[in-house]
Amino acid sequence: MQTTLHMASHDSSDWLYVFKNKADWFISSGEGMPKAIKGLSSPSTQYPSTILLVGKHDKEAARRAMFSGHARLSPRGFAQLDADSSTLNYRYPRLIASLDVENAYSKLQSPRKNFGQVRHRVEWSSEQSSEPYPLVDTVISKLLLPFIDVVCVFVDDFATPEDAVEALQRWAEQRKSSQYWKPQVVLVSSSSPASITRTQPSIFGRVWHVKVTSQNRSRSYRKLKSTIVQSVNEMRRIKSACKLHFSASHLKTLFQAASQHVAECILSEFDFITAARQHNGIDDQFDYHLQNFVELCSKHHTGTDFILRYMASAIILDSLPPGMHRKSPA
Repeated sequence: MQTTLHMASHDSSDWLYVFKNKADWFISSGEGMPKAIKGLSSPSTQYPSTILLVGKHDKEAARRAMFSGHARLSPRGFAQLDADSSTLNYRYPRLIASLDVENAYSKLQSPRKNFGQVRHRVEWSSEQSSEPYPLVDTVISKLLLPFIDVVCVFVDDFATPEDAVEALQRWAEQRKSSQYWKPQVVLVSSSSPASITRTQPSIFGRVWHVKVTSQNRSRSYRKLKSTIVQSVNEMRRIKSACKLHFSASHLKTLFQAASQHVAECILSEFDFITAARQHNGIDDQFDYHLQNFVELCSKHHTGTDFILRYMASAIILDSLPPGMHRKSPA
């Protein structure tokens, strides 16, 4: 895989770039996530939820009305990301991602020349059509959605409501249904067509619908934000229950690993657990030691409760980075 590094760039909320250089396609992480996480009060002990707003004009109007963040001047990225500045000190802050449905498919731009992040050549792009549509759908499905808790789709920003539904279905077709969690969907429109309310692709969890009217946008936006926050809270409970609610520091590193993985291969899903242990590999003899311990315990008729407690302790200590278990609790 070809990887290239450029010089550092100026301030930007661009989260991800997808672009073509000559005959090759590239994926590159932008500065949006590192900047957003750096702005948090304690990234290693805060557990963000990420909301993806999908649309164009209605999406931008809603973003400005509901979430305080940074001004976005001439974005070049495929997707942008900011922290909701009203939640920077929360234990569970919110990250607000944005995807322009027109630019994402028709105006893919490369980073500026002084861009400073690693870019990964897409190894599988030749297997798809030369048009960007299949590649874009794959990147959204395989790379963005695994990091998203709530997808908020502004239906009126699409040519027809059916186009919005079709986009969700295309993204769903790219992913396996057996994932750790399923992002919830909030559909925002000025009407309630039956084709929208019936939409629930298998990779998504609960689907909400919020009606936003021009007569009372302020009240509509309050209701929309309340629905989004409710969805985020529900997702937080689900991810916490399966022990997969990562800290902000983890998210930054995991997204970088996922970008490389998706550029190299789309046949296998990105594995969060394996990636989290990338720099803390399992000792080749670990399973042998546990097996030997159980055999000795069985030989001496050691109680089951003691065996289970010891093995659980060994597994927990093994999962910590080297030296962490020796640090003082203070």
